[in-house]
Order: sequence, then structure tokens, then C-alpha cells
Amino acid sequence: MNTPFQYGKLATKENFVDRVEDRAQLKSFLSSHINVMLISPRRWGKSSLVKVAMVLPRALKMKEYNDTRYE
Repeated sequence: MNTPFQYGKLATKENFVDRVEDRAQLKSFLSSHINVMLISPRRWGKSSLVKVAMVLPRALKMKEYNDTRYE
């Protein structure tokens, strides 16, 4: 069965769908140095959202934290 969803890698621009408001809000928070925690089930596009939202400046550090309590 063919599916439009990619698993195991970040969604690229052509495969990243909608979430315009989410991207704008995330970009605003990160560029204002506001800490952000994205919480949702696995494979819902959190990493892809961050990647598409912005190219992070070198001075801005991002830490990835995987909480497995909700899996």
C-alpha cells in the first residue's frame, strides 16, 4: 500500500504539509530566545516542524529531549 507519509526521516519541503501558523509562532519564539517544548506523540512531525520553521543561527542552541513516558 502506498502512503504519502515518510517514516524514519524528516519531512522535506515538498512533503511538509500546512502548519503555517505553527511555523510562524515557533519562529517568533525561537528568534526571541523563548524556550519552547514541543509535546506530541512520536512521528507527528515535531523535528520536521523545527527544521522547516527556521534555519537556526549559530549562536542559538537547541537541545533535543525525548521523554519516553508517553509512548
